[in-house]
Amino acid sequence: MQEEKTEKLKTYLRRLDAGEDLESVRKDFVANFKDVSAEEIMSAEQSLISEGVPVSKVTNLCDIHSALFEGKTCAANENIPAIFLTGHPLNILTRENEEIEKRLDKTERDLASGDAAVITEDVKELTEASRHYDKKDQLLLPVLKRAGVPGPSDVMWDVDGQLRKSAVLLSKQASAGNIDADGIKDLVQRMKEMIHKENSILYPMCEKKFTRPDWQEAAANFPKFGYSYLTNVPLWSEALDMDTVPSVELLDEAHLHLPGGELTLKELAGILKTLPLELTFIDRDNVARYFKDGELFPRPTSELGHDVFDCHPPKARPIVETVLDELRSGKQDSVSFVADKHGRKAYVRYLAVRGQQGEYLGTLEAVEDISEIPTI
Repeated sequence: MQEEKTEKLKTYLRRLDAGEDLESVRKDFVANFKDVSAEEIMSAEQSLISEGVPVSKVTNLCDIHSALFEGKTCAANENIPAIFLTGHPLNILTRENEEIEKRLDKTERDLASGDAAVITEDVKELTEASRHYDKKDQLLLPVLKRAGVPGPSDVMWDVDGQLRKSAVLLSKQASAGNIDADGIKDLVQRMKEMIHKENSILYPMCEKKFTRPDWQEAAANFPKFGYSYLTNVPLWSEALDMDTVPSVELLDEAHLHLPGGELTLKELAGILKTLPLELTFIDRDNVARYFKDGELFPRPTSELGHDVFDCHPPKARPIVETVLDELRSGKQDSVSFVADKHGRKAYVRYLAVRGQQGEYLGTLEAVEDISEIPTI
C-alpha cells in the first residue's frame, strides 16, 4: 500500500517536472489524497533521485513540489511536543520561522509602498535568516542523512545556499541604489515556501528519526551558530553539557617529543586554543577527527567521526573531492581562497598533512579572520 502511494505521488511530481500547470496537477492530487505525510513526500522525492533524476533538478523544483502539497501535509505523529519544549531545537527553529515570516510579510507591504530606504533596510534584515539556515544545514540535515533519509540534505541544503546568496546580492544592490523589486518578490516567495517545507515536512521527519541523544547534541551546538531575530534564547534543559568533554588535565604530565622540541598535552592544547585560527583536521579516510572552531565557520560536535562530505551541501561535494584528491596525490600542498561570512572576510586554507616519509595523513583546514587586516 505504501509503495503504491509513493508511486502515485511520483506521478504528480513527474507531471510538474514535465512542465504541466501546477493547479491542474494539484486538482488531481487533492481528488486522490486527503493528506500526505512528510515521510511520504520525502520518500517520493528520494525515489526519483534514486531512479536517476538529477538532484539539481529536484532542488530547482523544490518550491513547486512544496506548493503542490501545501495545506495537505500532516505529521507522521500528529503530536509534536518538541516544538513546545522551551529551548528545544525544534522550538527555536519554529520560533525563528515565525520571525522570518513577519519580516517577509513586511517586505511585501513595503514593496507596494515603493519607499527605497525602507525596502533596502528590509532586504538587509532578511540576510540575518542565514543563521537559521546554518543551524538547519549543519545540525539537522547531516544527522537525518545518517538516519537513512538523504533527501532533505540532497535538496534543501542547496536551496538554502541559493536563498543566502540571493539575500546578500539583493541587499548589496539595494544599498547601491538599485532596487530589484522582482528579485526581492521572488526571494520572499521562495523563503516562504521554505518555511512551509520546514514546518510541514522537515521538522516532523526529524521528530520521527532523531534519537534523544541527537537532539541533546544539536541543542548543545545551537548557541555557537547564533540565532535569527531571537534574543535571550534559553538552552533546553536536556542539552548536553559541552564542558564535560574528556579533559587533558588528566594527562598533564604526558610529554610529546616533537621535531622542534617537547610539549605536554596541556601545553599543546593551550597552543591550539591560542592560535588565531579556526582549525579542522580530516584524516586520510576523509573523516572529521578534530576541530577548533570560532565565529566564522562553527563546527558541530556531531560531525566528528563522520565523513567530511556529510557536512557539505551536495553542490560542493565535487569541489571538496577535487581539493582532497589533489592534496592526497601531492599535486598540490595547499589550496586557498577568501570567503565572506556574516559580514566578515575569511582566508580559508586547505593544507596537506604529511608524515616523516611524505605519506598523506590528512588535510588541515585553517580559517583566519582577515577583516581587520589593512590593505596595502
